[in-house]
Amino acid sequence: MNQPPPPDPSALRWPPYSPPPAPPSPHPPWNGKTNGFSIACLSLALLGCAGPVSITFGVIGLLQSRRNGDRRGRFYAIAGLAVCALWLLAIAVAIAVSVANPDRDAAGAARGGHVTGIDAPRAGGWAVSVPVS
Repeated sequence: MNQPPPPDPSALRWPPYSPPPAPPSPHPPWNGKTNGFSIACLSLALLGCAGPVSITFGVIGLLQSRRNGDRRGRFYAIAGLAVCALWLLAIAVAIAVSVANPDRDAAGAARGGHVTGIDAPRAGGWAVSVPVS
């Protein structure tokens, strides 16, 4: 019986293990630029422009930063929207206080026993009557 020669042991080795390739990232790599809408939102909010423009810029900046992977722009957009919310809350509180505690009656006259302005100064006040010649 003619038997084949035994196989070479080096031929039985497996190829070296290589890990599978990493899955692609859902976000493209950050290009190093901060989103302009996010910066505009934070700037307008810090200046007190809590209007629709600042809120719109914040939402656009947040969406673009999330899509681009821009963490700094996302932070700026969230901070700008938070400052806008604080401004809107302060405005709402001021309106609520003025509506709940009006200083004038229906005719528009001041009420509450205090005088605003220099129309009728109190005795001993800073207003001095000056004779007109």
